[in-house]
Order: sequence, then C-alpha cells, then structure tokens
Amino acid sequence: MNKEKSDMDNIKNWPGDKVNDLTGIDLDYWVAKAEGIDAYILLSPSQGKEVVSRYQSITDPVNVDWDFIAPIIERDKLGKAFAEYVLSTDSFLERTLLECAKMLIVKRKYGETDV
Repeated sequence: MNKEKSDMDNIKNWPGDKVNDLTGIDLDYWVAKAEGIDAYILLSPSQGKEVVSRYQSITDPVNVDWDFIAPIIERDKLGKAFAEYVLSTDSFLERTLLECAKMLIVKRKYGETDV
C-alpha cells in the first residue's frame, strides 16, 4: 500500500518554532512547499542537504535564490509587503534580504507558526 506522506512526515522539516527561527535548507524547503512544489529534503553524504522536487532529477535541486524569489515577489505584488516586513522586524538585523523574502513567502502561506 503506497500511502502519501503529509508535509509533517517529511524528514522532520518543521521544527515547531516560528517562521523567523527557520534557517538554511529548512527555510528553502518551506518556500518550495509554499510555491506548490512537491519538495523534500534529500540527505546526501557527499553533498549535504538539498531541497529537491519529486518531479526533478535529484541532480537538479530546487535553488531557492533571488532568481526563484524575485518573480514570486513581482507576481504576488509583494514589494510593499516585503519592504514593510523588513522594516517592521528585527529580522533584517540578523538576516539577509533574501532570507527575509523567503520568510515573508512562508508566512504569507502558512502564518507565523503552523505549517
């Protein structure tokens, strides 16, 4: 019997903390999920962790960089929300603008804590 796994069954990706506590590969994973990518985290002894899509080759990971994020901000008209988010939190003091953009996308989809 082939049972679909829920998001929460996916290799302990959600730490149960606030979105602001997500970093690195965990943050990338939830951005991909927020964008509807059937993603999971691949643990590779040689490459470390990568976010990959079930529909892509494992040698072609989902690259959650500005090339991935910028069209989302433009498509969803998040420019003003992004600027307000960066300026209204302390996140920008400890995070890059790219990380702030990722957190905004995850929060927009899932809220502050629950995924």
